[in-house]
Amino acid sequence: MSLKRTYSIAQGKLEGYYDSDIVTNDELLQAYLAKNADAVLRDIVATIQKDQNDIIRIQPYFNVIVQGVAGSGKTTVAMHRLAYLIFNYSQYMSSDQYAVIGTNKMFLSYVSGMLPDLGVESVTQMVMPELLEAYLKYDHIAAPLDTKTALLRSSLAFFEDIKEYMDSLDRDILLHQLSLLDEVILTEKDIEELFLGGLKKPLLTRAEMLNEYLSDKVKRKKPELELLLEKNCDQAVSQFKKGIKGPYQSTSEIIDNKYIALKRLYAEAKALKNIYIKKINSLTEERVYGNFLKLRGIKKPKQWDVYDLAALAYIASRLRPMNSQLRHIIIDEAQDFGPMLYMCLTEIYPSATFTILGDVLQNIGEGVGITDWDEILGSVFKEHNTRFCVLSKSYRNTVEIAETANRLSARSGAARYELVPVVRHGKAVEFSEFPSDKELEEAAVEEALRWEKGSLALICPDTASARRLAAKLPDCGLVCSDDADAHYEGGVTIFDSGSVKGLEFDRVVVCGAGARDYPDNPRTARLLYVVLTRALHELRVMTVKGSGGLFDIV
Repeated sequence: MSLKRTYSIAQGKLEGYYDSDIVTNDELLQAYLAKNADAVLRDIVATIQKDQNDIIRIQPYFNVIVQGVAGSGKTTVAMHRLAYLIFNYSQYMSSDQYAVIGTNKMFLSYVSGMLPDLGVESVTQMVMPELLEAYLKYDHIAAPLDTKTALLRSSLAFFEDIKEYMDSLDRDILLHQLSLLDEVILTEKDIEELFLGGLKKPLLTRAEMLNEYLSDKVKRKKPELELLLEKNCDQAVSQFKKGIKGPYQSTSEIIDNKYIALKRLYAEAKALKNIYIKKINSLTEERVYGNFLKLRGIKKPKQWDVYDLAALAYIASRLRPMNSQLRHIIIDEAQDFGPMLYMCLTEIYPSATFTILGDVLQNIGEGVGITDWDEILGSVFKEHNTRFCVLSKSYRNTVEIAETANRLSARSGAARYELVPVVRHGKAVEFSEFPSDKELEEAAVEEALRWEKGSLALICPDTASARRLAAKLPDCGLVCSDDADAHYEGGVTIFDSGSVKGLEFDRVVVCGAGARDYPDNPRTARLLYVVLTRALHELRVMTVKGSGGLFDIV
């Protein structure tokens, strides 16, 4: 295909057209972007751009990491890439070998509505803990993130510690010289070379192989030792009759000793038969992980969070064969997860490739996650089979909103990827200061009551303030990050700041942006960046007068 041309036709009349390479000031594209949020999501397929299309068409044999600024169409690219791979590589992978991993149920709800329009069905869609639970065949047990130790447990160093521990467990269980009647039949060197040296199979599989090898050795060695005992007994009896008694008092004692030795031979041979399997069957991933945490001075949690589940999945894959049928995994909002999790995923799904999409400026986790893709490029995903792509153009925000958000990037503590808006101007960003919280809340209520058409988001800094405002607006929707069942249905909705990532609205009203709400530090700078970039067309930032903080920067 040498050219992609999109036409806009209304009531049988051609209103315009554009070619896919033309993006920055194309009037038809701007017309699409000027629609409300719901219409944009429906029509975005018609405006796929060349840089997005290049990512969509990368072969599935490569890992793809996409750094995409807010509004760059990451999710759209992900879903169209999924459809492209399913339809063009069906001879290599079936649709049930793909998985889409989202950061929350609202994202998955959007995906489940989008995929049928692309002709895609039967694709696994889960949040990350569910993927790991399914791998482990656990019921839904995931706990909220334990922030006290999350920074440590999400690091590559933590994964390397677990790997080293599992390597030592391999050696402790397998690496023992084995003998029958004090005759060595398998040396440590034999075991090292045959069953430890670079053999990437679970411990149980190697133990079964070693057991089979050992059984064959015993099977061949036992008759030899039986004959040797018979021969030694006959010689001792013959010598005794000639007057050379040695340590024996009678020939019957010699014969009794032979039977004692044979009994020992049979007992030792039987014990060797399943020596490894018995040891390994007593191990579970939870027991091994608990011992590992104890050695590292980390208290074993009552419930497992996502990093514990990742560790358990990796340990389980080292202990026994697991079902790892997935061949391609798409992860949205990928910056939310630390490097340790990605290393575990590549280990438990060794035949899979990954499409990873995120924005380091939108990492709002409590000290975890990725703020620079170099944290996983090279160390987790090797350069020879990984493509790193940057989407810097935002098709969501007006120039005025983008410029406001970009002022926060210097305070984010993340790698700098500036948001470049498609040239679409709109209203100036409104900045409002109020004498007190009461007047600010009243202004927010007034915003809700006078809103008529499209989507309006009233975004509060935290859950408590969101619920307070919702009590005054009982007819409005409420979505909070501590409610796993919350669902966004459009219209006027109140959010806390932690629940808006991945969403977009015609108008956004920030209900509090002072030092108390968003202190001047890297994490809250990234959080406010996420909040500001949710606005498609109109943005109002409200604060209490003289409250300072990041409000003074934007």
